[in-house]
Amino acid sequence: MKSKLKKCKGCAKESYIWKKGLCKVCHFKTILPKTKPIKSHQNHLNKYSQKQIDRLKKYQIIRDLYFLENPFCEFPGCTSKKITCHHKGGRLSDNLYKNLCSLCEKHHQYVHDNAQWSYENNFLISRIKNKKNEKNL
Repeated sequence: MKSKLKKCKGCAKESYIWKKGLCKVCHFKTILPKTKPIKSHQNHLNKYSQKQIDRLKKYQIIRDLYFLENPFCEFPGCTSKKITCHHKGGRLSDNLYKNLCSLCEKHHQYVHDNAQWSYENNFLISRIKNKKNEKNL
């Protein structure tokens, strides 16, 4: 049996009536709790601090310079031009330029999956050893 269109008591539009003479939209407006939208505090905060923005600008210059000087994958036997930036000892050290390496995606994944081989072939550098060496100097 088909329902007939009737005038809604809430919005006065002709539509199918659910309960108490109200259309679907008006019915749910009455039964759902009235809540205010949650205000996000993140809208008012900067994503990065000014200090971090300055660090990132310096890093980008160093990285771009390194890519200009090393446009190919540095993995032995690979000549791919689709390179990513690999950090041998992390991004936090002062010797950032020395710790960079350009690798293609395939070899970048290989370096991280085979840590022992990477340490032996100077594709990874221990951060702990670096800190000890810097303190001794």
